[in-house]
Amino acid sequence: MIDVLIIGGGASGFFTALRLAELNPAARIVILEKTAKVLTKVRISGGGRCNVTNNSTTSTFLDNYPRGSFFLKQAFNTFNNKDTIEWFQKHGVELKTEADNRIFPESNSSETIIRLFQQLLQQYAIPLHYQHEVVSLERKESHWLVYCSNQAFFETKNIVISIGGQSSDQHYQWLQKLDLQLTPRIPSLFTFNIPNSPLKELMGCSVPSAVITLSSHKLEYTGPLLITHWGISGPAVLKLSAFGAIPLFHSQYQETVQINWLGKSFQETERILKNIQTSEHKKTVRSFSPFEEIPKRLWVHICEACLFPDWLKWAEVGKAKRQLLTDHITRYSLSMSGKTTFKEEFVTCGGLNTDFFDPDTFMHRQQDGLFATGEVLNVDGITGGFNFQACWSSANTVAIELTKRIRSYTNKVV
Repeated sequence: MIDVLIIGGGASGFFTALRLAELNPAARIVILEKTAKVLTKVRISGGGRCNVTNNSTTSTFLDNYPRGSFFLKQAFNTFNNKDTIEWFQKHGVELKTEADNRIFPESNSSETIIRLFQQLLQQYAIPLHYQHEVVSLERKESHWLVYCSNQAFFETKNIVISIGGQSSDQHYQWLQKLDLQLTPRIPSLFTFNIPNSPLKELMGCSVPSAVITLSSHKLEYTGPLLITHWGISGPAVLKLSAFGAIPLFHSQYQETVQINWLGKSFQETERILKNIQTSEHKKTVRSFSPFEEIPKRLWVHICEACLFPDWLKWAEVGKAKRQLLTDHITRYSLSMSGKTTFKEEFVTCGGLNTDFFDPDTFMHRQQDGLFATGEVLNVDGITGGFNFQACWSSANTVAIELTKRIRSYTNKVV
């Protein structure tokens, strides 16, 4: 009889197994993975560098989760980003914090994390079965029966579901047979397509602190913004896509997006332009921008959108033209039509309804011995290491509870 069967060979599945083995080396643990690969999201995270967590303060950390922040609170009280840093460093992985608070291995390679996980799995002698797709679970008296598509069969006292965020209902059919409550899975963390805008001709241009707004939903976020060949991306857009995932889904990704390229108010921007009219009156508007934050190509584009001829000098910009230019800088309007997945990282909101799981243990309230960790739950964070931190924290909570359960029934046997 297995003590714990973990379904899913991803970040949260591995970390659950490793933390449990650390807390209870005698625990009989098995991991099942339906494909021939494990830790695929770890491998591609952060452009192949693995963004293990974020250095945001403890008091503001949960603000970065559009869904599930309250549910995660207790898990983070037990194991937060500081604990993650300590754990990896304790196991020989040197980490570094970048200017935007993202934390990566010093090696700049996700293989560092993957090698560590695989080495520890071997050290603790935890069996990992590839190409074992679970198709059915059945509760029998005090344990679970687990059936796989390849006819493999397991008996276990506890199950941990760690299959990650899946986009298709077919990946959850075996869970639905248990009457587990699932909220709709929809995309989160994506870039905005603007197929009919000339702005995408400025591919590669970026600004350091733009404010991007979805006026119809009263949502806005500030941060770096990047223009791509299909639309707009960068942290500001990704944050907005995460917090606006549900309304954007319902609008079929057809929205009006407004950009403030500088993040300054209309009044402050107009005042700066008015001063330039005096100090640089002999220069042409297109050739001289008072804003270092706006790249030259973008500045010329804004002037063209205002229909300013290339010969127009600052001295010739009257109040109406000045306010028109200010409006294009602070209220630039775009028509969003569709989305594109951010790099190769696919994040969903939705999944197993957290109302049916105990936040102190991550065990299902009505299914004894059934746990869930990571993105399979209706929990998701913005880009920057927050989704991995949810994996580590939830896995740690489950490992602690499983250790208690294993010791309790071991003592009964004795």
